[in-house]
Amino acid sequence: MESSKIVVCPICLGSRIDLYLGGYAGKIYRCLDCGYVGSIILEMELEEYMKILEKKRLEDEEVQE
Repeated sequence: MESSKIVVCPICLGSRIDLYLGGYAGKIYRCLDCGYVGSIILEMELEEYMKILEKKRLEDEEVQE
């Protein structure tokens, strides 16, 4: 079975990534969650992304306590 890949914002870890510009010089992406615009995005397995989000959620809960 082929695993699912997802592209992720390097700033906010959001997955709502839009191709902003693309062409001869490369691709520029925009995060629809935080507004990041740049050529660097993270590509990872969906399972890995879910683990990262869970870890971030747990860390956020610890900070709130």
